[in-house]
Amino acid sequence: MKNTILLIFAALLFNLIVKAQEKLPFEKQKVVLTDGTEKLLWISLDEKADLLHYKPDENSKPENYNPSDVVSFEYANQQYYSLPMRDGYFTFFKVYHEGQEYAVLEKSPSYKALRVIAEESNGEYSFCQNSINDKFYLCYRDSNTFGSGSRTVYNQAFYGSYIRKFVVDKIVYLAIEGKLKLFYLETDERLNPFDNGTGARPGRYKTEEMLSKFIEDEQKIKTIQKKVKKNKLDIRFPPHLVIALESVYH
Repeated sequence: MKNTILLIFAALLFNLIVKAQEKLPFEKQKVVLTDGTEKLLWISLDEKADLLHYKPDENSKPENYNPSDVVSFEYANQQYYSLPMRDGYFTFFKVYHEGQEYAVLEKSPSYKALRVIAEESNGEYSFCQNSINDKFYLCYRDSNTFGSGSRTVYNQAFYGSYIRKFVVDKIVYLAIEGKLKLFYLETDERLNPFDNGTGARPGRYKTEEMLSKFIEDEQKIKTIQKKVKKNKLDIRFPPHLVIALESVYH
């Protein structure tokens, strides 16, 4: 059974690579590699497969760099870095802010990234086995909400906890004081009528709750709250998060 799952995963990953090479546009950019070299290449980024396709010239057959091969590059007018989500697993992050005190980063979901998030969530999330090529799901056990819907898989017929799944659209990470942590998952549950408009965890947290695991200084959090209220910011949105953090960090 385990071998069958691995074969299915490998087949899906191969299909992702093939489709990406066919559809994603190539553009000429400088790529900094982990061995210190800089190369001017035609590149195409496939975040879902965690690959950077590259060609020495526009008409060459594309080859692939893994995130562990790359330090940084620019693509589609955005700066990207390859960073470790955990030891041994590097992935590509879009950079919204990079500074000495903090960094705000975003990435599109991938199989590996969601597996890392699920494994490090202390049982809060699980990786849904029915993730498909163009959508990636996480599941969690919900014991507080009742109802039915296309995203709900019942564990008990009428009451108690059940398993809910949601589509992950993007992943936001925040780096403060040398630690890179998951900040927010953008999901389809923002539009789920059975979720009371609150959004999937951790998006339903208030500003102070979302930042408390990153910032211990209560005064800094209060200053950020004032900035959020005054400017009507939504800190789930990376550019707004940058503006909010600028009120207490340089």
